[in-house]
Amino acid sequence: MASETNIFLRCKSLTTIVIDENATELTAYAASELQKYLQKAMNCTFEIKRGTPTPGCFHLVQRSFPEDRKLFDRTWIKDMGGWLELAGENPVSVLYVVYDFLKSCLGIRFFAAGEAFEYIPRTISLSFPDDYKEEFGSTFEIRDFVNRTNSPDVLSFAVKNRINTILGCGPWKDGSENCSYENARLIHSYGLKVRGPGHSWKHFVPNSLLFNEHPEYFPMKDGRRQPNGRTACFSNPDVRRIFRVNLRSYLHDHPYWDIFAFWAEDLPDMHYCQCPECSKRSTTDWYLTLANEAAEVVAEVLPNAHFEFIVYQGTNNPPQTIQKFFRDGENMLVNFCFGQTRDLFTPFAERKHTNDELFELYSNWRSFLRNVGYKGKTMLMEYYNLCEYPNTGPCGRALMWPLEVMQQDIQFYLRDGLNGFGAFTGFDRLAFPSPWKHWAWMNLWTNPNLDLETLKTDFLQCYYGDNAQVVGAYFQKLEDVMFTKLSEANLAELEGLGAMLNGLSGERFDIIRVHLRLAILVKHLHWAFQCDNRADFESWKKQYLTYQQDNATLLAKMTAPFPMLWFDFILNRIGWLPDGTKRKIRPGTEETLL
Repeated sequence: MASETNIFLRCKSLTTIVIDENATELTAYAASELQKYLQKAMNCTFEIKRGTPTPGCFHLVQRSFPEDRKLFDRTWIKDMGGWLELAGENPVSVLYVVYDFLKSCLGIRFFAAGEAFEYIPRTISLSFPDDYKEEFGSTFEIRDFVNRTNSPDVLSFAVKNRINTILGCGPWKDGSENCSYENARLIHSYGLKVRGPGHSWKHFVPNSLLFNEHPEYFPMKDGRRQPNGRTACFSNPDVRRIFRVNLRSYLHDHPYWDIFAFWAEDLPDMHYCQCPECSKRSTTDWYLTLANEAAEVVAEVLPNAHFEFIVYQGTNNPPQTIQKFFRDGENMLVNFCFGQTRDLFTPFAERKHTNDELFELYSNWRSFLRNVGYKGKTMLMEYYNLCEYPNTGPCGRALMWPLEVMQQDIQFYLRDGLNGFGAFTGFDRLAFPSPWKHWAWMNLWTNPNLDLETLKTDFLQCYYGDNAQVVGAYFQKLEDVMFTKLSEANLAELEGLGAMLNGLSGERFDIIRVHLRLAILVKHLHWAFQCDNRADFESWKKQYLTYQQDNATLLAKMTAPFPMLWFDFILNRIGWLPDGTKRKIRPGTEETLL
């Protein structure tokens, strides 16, 4: 028999967790999570039963909700006259409602993946007033997370913070090359959708072994045809037939996609075919031609999957000759992913610096979709860590993106009608040196109107405890110094900031110090570059390139599951070329270099 607990509803102790007789495995998992965290927070032992709810229980259930087009994956916690119902409107929401309850009623926080990053305050007792009801939901329909490690801790962390889509069926490497039934089952077991494979045309284009017999299948470059393993002569109808046959075969072997991400290849235009026929259309026109034909195949093989079209690099401009999507885009998703040159220190809609050109691209696509009667969904995939170079983000500021700008961007995209959000590599920097901005960003996808100062205070107090005020003051000072014009005095002030952390011990403070070291390295690199001091630049560059190795143990533990990707990207934009000439700042953006 279940023992009495200190959780009360209508003066009766709640003692059991009830799920329906036919409850799914996901609901059963949700019940076990509720049981586990109640034990951790309140030292209460709850028995899980299948059957009909009776007074004195939690009832965990999926049910229909009243229509509301403003929120997605809705949940409620509700007094049902003697038992407390935790309900979700769809399978994953039954899991969300458990975490909604834990966060709202018990103050539990899930800041990053793994138990070490959870905050679970000790709660003595909990009483609910009669007719208690609390409701939750997410503002964006698609909330995506990149699968960099495929760790169960990572997937659990994602769903705890209302992520519902995972990019990559297995650890993301060269697209979804690690995809498998096993990895898909793991992701689906958390109620999450699987999105991919991404840049994977090598599986669909004609095999290079056909080159001798059919050189006309392969892309022409500089007047000569040659295989490149990623594109083909798409004006050739036989090539597109082969493409569809290979795609169909791939889908039969990999049928687990909820969103089939049919991304244009990650190549400049010159890597596409330059033959006379292909040259008659833009890259985007050929991409949309392929996408329409591929979408028809996907609709036949995976009728419940969404088909994703990406606006990216060579497809940044709308098509000129192809003016229609397959089935007008029903069950399709257009992903705007052209932000690699964003100036992320001013809101996108202000159109300053490089944002003006990108805003024009974005506006042109939005107009194109409206004009062709597109009926599908849209999302944006941001690159908040790729702007660590002068043409978009100066002087190491990328180590700490201004969250206020992120919020304004998210609010703009919401007003403009986008359905979803994601980030390919932004988590790398946002989760370092603390989970604050990463965690806050994920919260903004659910509610773009959160008060950031309240959220920040909550984080600091829960994550740093008695040292919250000291750490908060340090982070504010660090941002002030990093955002200040480079000079010898500015560098000296930055190098002296570590003194603010004197006396604080433990890994959470050690990683702040390690982060400060990276900030110092980046500022010195920019200073040497601006001063035309190549010798100093090369000296700092050497230290920068060994940074991850020098701090490998701490970084592996404290930045997991966000291993640093493209760490040396900054060096593609500042420094000296092999011939001894200095790299040039992008014309028209010198004013962004502090």
